[in-house]
Amino acid sequence: MNTTPTSSTPGSSPARELLAIFGRSNGYLLTEQTAHDAVDGLAGIARDIITSAEGAGVSIIDTDGTRTSVGATNPDVLEADNLQYEFGQGPCMSAWSTGEPTYIADTHTDDRFQKWTSAVAALGIRSCLSVPLLNRPTGLGAMKVYSTTVDAFTDEDRRLLMNLARSAAALLGHIQASDTPQRISDDVKASLADGTRSESPAASSWNALIWIGRRP
Repeated sequence: MNTTPTSSTPGSSPARELLAIFGRSNGYLLTEQTAHDAVDGLAGIARDIITSAEGAGVSIIDTDGTRTSVGATNPDVLEADNLQYEFGQGPCMSAWSTGEPTYIADTHTDDRFQKWTSAVAALGIRSCLSVPLLNRPTGLGAMKVYSTTVDAFTDEDRRLLMNLARSAAALLGHIQASDTPQRISDDVKASLADGTRSESPAASSWNALIWIGRRP
């Protein structure tokens, strides 16, 4: 993985978007529509926070491996995600099933998911970082970022995306509960403990995410 540090842009716009997602969904069951709204917004947040990403996506995956909802920031991301379920292989399915991040530094040389990497290389995708959405033993889904550059993502990018994925999983997992605000506050504060201590520009995003749980 690329070890060159990257900086993130301030998260005021992503934070407002996540607040809007929460506001629309609070008190409602995680229906197909609310799930679609949530994953669309979360995909945009991931793209904005990981500055080396040229596209991002979020997938909710059922316990049997069926994708139930997907959000993507552009058509190539959506196509890359669709190909994983067509071929039955790919970094997001791996992250979801193992509960661990999956990084592809170069789709031209990585041989773990050969059908998928060959297909997305034709779309111009050269590197991909996928992390699990963990809110149950089998996983809730996956969040991923893509780049047209080889080895685009750093260890810091992975840490940031994992922190965001933990918060996203808390949001999606508790979106239907009547006590959602307090429960999200507890979950997000725990999952983003490291991020909120950071002096990086992304810290404003983490603080805004924690504020979700404090709103009346």
